[in-house]
Amino acid sequence: MDDTTEVRRIDELLLRSAERFGERTVLETPRGSLTYRELEQCVDATCEDLRSLGVVAGQRVLVVGSNSAHDVALLFALSRMRAWPVLVSARVAPAQLDAIVAHCEPHLALYVCVQPEARDHAARRDAVAAKFYELDEIRLGVESPWATLEAQALQPSGGVAALIYTSGTTSAPKAAMLSHANLLFIAFSQLELRRYSEADKTYCPLPLAHIGALGILLCVVAAGACMHLIPRFVPSELAVAIRRNGISVVPGLPPLHVKFLDWVNENRAQFDRGRVRLVTTSSSPLHLPVKQAIEALYGCPLQNAYGLTEASGVVFQVDADESRNDTSVGRSIPGVSVRIVGPDGAELRAGEAGEIVVSGPNVFLGYYRNSEATRAVFTADGWLRSGDVARLDENGFGFIEGRRQEAIRRSGYTVYPAEIEGALNAHPAVALAAIVSGKRAVDEEVAAFVELKPDASVTADALLEFLRERVATYELPGLVRVVERLPTLPNGKIDRRTLRSWAGA
Repeated sequence: MDDTTEVRRIDELLLRSAERFGERTVLETPRGSLTYRELEQCVDATCEDLRSLGVVAGQRVLVVGSNSAHDVALLFALSRMRAWPVLVSARVAPAQLDAIVAHCEPHLALYVCVQPEARDHAARRDAVAAKFYELDEIRLGVESPWATLEAQALQPSGGVAALIYTSGTTSAPKAAMLSHANLLFIAFSQLELRRYSEADKTYCPLPLAHIGALGILLCVVAAGACMHLIPRFVPSELAVAIRRNGISVVPGLPPLHVKFLDWVNENRAQFDRGRVRLVTTSSSPLHLPVKQAIEALYGCPLQNAYGLTEASGVVFQVDADESRNDTSVGRSIPGVSVRIVGPDGAELRAGEAGEIVVSGPNVFLGYYRNSEATRAVFTADGWLRSGDVARLDENGFGFIEGRRQEAIRRSGYTVYPAEIEGALNAHPAVALAAIVSGKRAVDEEVAAFVELKPDASVTADALLEFLRERVATYELPGLVRVVERLPTLPNGKIDRRTLRSWAGA
């Protein structure tokens, strides 16, 4: 039976799973756990609470969340009511939240006050206590009750399931409109490709406002599995969850995996790989020695992948259980077509680096209230322009070179940060490195910022000398700065805009 034909919306996915897996645990949080039946009951009660606040179909409702059960319940409840959830991590800066509110004009704002950041946002924007189904404290802000309602899609699966603001590392943040069809396609494809089952328990520290976490949640629900949902990543807590809670799937970004590796190296006696069967990574450059260390730690292949919010989080993916001795992101997932094109839009040959363009049911509907950006992100024949640079080998395996917008033009050469970052990350003292463009008299400079491992010490000159044997002369940074901590965005990615300002760009 094709599950995708009987489910048209993400709330229908939960309803189907509640009927199939009623007493199985779907969510574990620091505040307790919920079965599928209990979560479905919570969604029904939350719908009633929302109706009492005047929520109707077509309204935009801002959800400022902290990875709690109520974040999940609000997502499904708003979907059931045909409203548009605007998902925002509580870890965004005040100015970022203000810009989001001004842009999308939500009818209501709901602050799930599990973490202090959400409480601070709520207090600053004069939100008041609201009576909701009793899971977590929620505060309510009435923002733009007069705003226009969104038209309902002719096909239920074509409606907007979530508005997710992109990180804005290279430009102003934009709101990606993701349809129910987009998200369900990813959920069911990951269910098959990652071989999720009822027995799986997935550890998730990524905010649900991050497309990766949202996709994982829906895949877990489709499988009848369990999500171990936590507000933020703490290495010691992951070790405990693996040892005591039976975690079987550990997704993450390379920086999170590196931090856990460092913690285990200092606390080896506290680590037991338990029943972990799948470890995944995406979104950031992955260096081969780091990949090999993670695989040795868990005793299974690290499955690399590539995606972007505008493509519902997944484009390329290494097959389950496939062990590779490189950092390929795998091949495009079934149903998704990929081309590598040059500046003129012509498709390139195997081995040539160019921009990734994507076509398939994972491609988003466009940017909310930004028709100019929507037109710019699609080619004339309707393919999504990723802005990322990659090459394909003869067998269709992808290798990410970097972001087209982040490429540095130096002395007539094009420098992609990922290669230099990978080389720096191989240094035994380095926890994480980031390369951005900086000012130079004639052309662009290569600027390196490095966060060290705990108690490690190394000079900028020593790092530069380390690089001389690993990258081309024109790739050597003109600026190397060791910092206490690299700035990050709420989704865990490095805040390159801030780094460029540090570099004087």
